[in-house]
Amino acid sequence: MTPETASDTNRTDADLAELAELVEGILAPWRSLDIAAILESFEPDGVLQSMMAPPIRGTDRIGKVLAKHLAHVESIEFEVVNIARNGEVIFVERVDHLLTKAGTIALPVVGVIHLREGKIREWREYFDQKQSAEPPK
Repeated sequence: MTPETASDTNRTDADLAELAELVEGILAPWRSLDIAAILESFEPDGVLQSMMAPPIRGTDRIGKVLAKHLAHVESIEFEVVNIARNGEVIFVERVDHLLTKAGTIALPVVGVIHLREGKIREWREYFDQKQSAEPPK
């Protein structure tokens, strides 16, 4: 992962490398489709929200929703375009490449991740809902 920008031009290469490593750690369990590991990264009452849907609160509910959605996914790769950080808030612009039995989906996404003491307090996803519903290629 080689991010192109950071939110603060005073950040050093070491700061950017640390941020890239943090983002990689957040995305790694998704790459392996490891729902238990994904849930471990959230606070017990954490929130996951695709912005065109109501928020999903709590790891029990998040786990049920992820199990339903990831059941159709064979693999996920993330093409990170830009990352930025403002305190405990991380912005990740990326393209999600999902392989399903029906084909491949490439979906541009911006994720806004609020951390608290290293755990995800809230993760909001912004993407084009119409594009996400298009049939895989």
